[in-house]
Amino acid sequence: MSTGTTQIEVANKALLHMGHGKRIASLTDDDDAARALQVTLDLSRRAVLRSHFWNFAGARAELALDATAPAFDWP
Repeated sequence: MSTGTTQIEVANKALLHMGHGKRIASLTDDDDAARALQVTLDLSRRAVLRSHFWNFAGARAELALDATAPAFDWP
């Protein structure tokens, strides 16, 4: 069972949604639809990710400890 959706699956769903009857096998196909999707797919994905706070799309970082003691009493 697939754990995620590939770019090609997303691209083909977009083509289907737009009423385009042909599917593509790769974004590098010599086809007008593939070329258009190659240009817009990443831009659209980034716009959707920016449009909402998605639980899965956050980045985490581990901060280094500060070597200097605080100016106030801290346990």
